[in-house]
Parts: sequence; C-alpha cells; structure tokens
Amino acid sequence: MNKQTPVSKPVYSPLPTDIEGFDSLAELAPDMRWSWNHAADEVWRRLDPALWDLTYNPWAVLQTVSRDRLQRVSADPAFRKKVDDLVQARRRAAPPRWRLRRVCRRR
Repeated sequence: MNKQTPVSKPVYSPLPTDIEGFDSLAELAPDMRWSWNHAADEVWRRLDPALWDLTYNPWAVLQTVSRDRLQRVSADPAFRKKVDDLVQARRRAAPPRWRLRRVCRRR
C-alpha cells in the first residue's frame, strides 16, 4: 500500500513550525483585525522592526523572520505572554462558527 503524508504534516515547510509558539503567531498573522486594532503591532515589530515599518504586514514578517531571531524572541516569557493574550482576545472576539446541518424532511 502507498504510504501518504498527511496534509497537516507537510514534507517540506518553509515556515519554522517546530518552534514553540509559532502556531500562535501563525494564528495571529492573517487576522485582519490588525488593520484597525494595533494591539499586536509590538509583536511584529519585535520580530523584524525594519520590515514591519516598511510593510505593516504581519504575514510578511512571519514568513521572512529568521529562525534564529524567532527562537530568541519566542524564548522571552513577556513576549510569549503577550502573544498568548492576543490569541485569547482574538478567539473571544471571533464570531461564532456556524454549523451546517443537514435538514431532512419526512414524507
């Protein structure tokens, strides 16, 4: 039988997904609330101040930050707390997910 790699575990990923805390940053980066809520600005600026000031694009910062820099910054407990607090705030503010239900009619 042919062994396949699950989609959730790609063979190659250019992103450092094995670094602790990366998942939280990856959850925050595409959140469009950053365009009007600047609470996360200091997170992205801390990872790459020059790129942040040039683009104000969290996803660009996350994709280009060096592995070494990401590990150093993520090792700071204050940084991790800030990220965790932002993730929790994002989850609380997220609209409820609609469940699709199959409607069956009896005849």
